[in-house]
Amino acid sequence: MFAVYDGHGRSGHSAALFAKQRLPQNLAKYVRQMRAKKYMLELKAQGKSTKGSWNPLNWPYLETTEFEECCRKAFLE
Repeated sequence: MFAVYDGHGRSGHSAALFAKQRLPQNLAKYVRQMRAKKYMLELKAQGKSTKGSWNPLNWPYLETTEFEECCRKAFLE
């Protein structure tokens, strides 16, 4: 991830630092949620049990549009 954080005004530095810290965390959260949800839906569609399915190594990667949605959510948060 590459971003330029340029704060303005009295609190500009604090705002830029906040964005620098929180945006990657938020993005990771939404990517994790979407990958888990996608995996659960795939298991259900195949008629398989979802019990014990919380292994991130098994989760599918996101399509570009799904990743873009995660980016939008993370930015808005």
